[in-house]
Amino acid sequence: MTQGITAWLRHIHTFDSLRFRDYRLLWIGNLTEHAGEQIEQVGRAWLVWTMTGSPAMLGIVMAARELTGNLLAPIGGLVADRLDRRKVLMATFVLMTITSLLLAFLVYTQRIQLWHIIAIEITKGLILVFNHGVRPAITPNLVPKTHLLNALTLETVSSSVARLPAAAFAGWLIVTLGVSSTFGMRALGTVIAFLA
Repeated sequence: MTQGITAWLRHIHTFDSLRFRDYRLLWIGNLTEHAGEQIEQVGRAWLVWTMTGSPAMLGIVMAARELTGNLLAPIGGLVADRLDRRKVLMATFVLMTITSLLLAFLVYTQRIQLWHIIAIEITKGLILVFNHGVRPAITPNLVPKTHLLNALTLETVSSSVARLPAAAFAGWLIVTLGVSSTFGMRALGTVIAFLA
């Protein structure tokens, strides 16, 4: 029976792209970065809500990053085509880590103001323009053409898989360590992505 299961598993090709070391490292980095992003998103929403109690302000802050990213998305693709993708990706991880640590510091020292959050979210939106432009463009360099569709699908899966447990973990962090820890975890996830 064990041999039958082993033979059956050999025919499952869902995770084939993870056999390639460089892609596997990128995928692990994507997973930790997406988890950190989700943790930070929960922390940011909680922080704005506790500061203002205003649904309108919560919407404005949440939209700041998304609008910036969506309006400037074509620039990310242009950069991915013209510059060294690996260097751009690494630079976005460094900048994302710095902005998350700045936010954690401002919250921890109780110096945070609403305009800080909005300015950081707009900055993060700009950084994500380049990150999201380069990340899928780097994948064809890491896997053979025959595995490209599988690799791109797994990248989408890494984003989805990270969401639910990361959101629950963010709630636990807020209760046990305070909301600043969510921004620290975002920085940690990005550092792991950088190292991977």
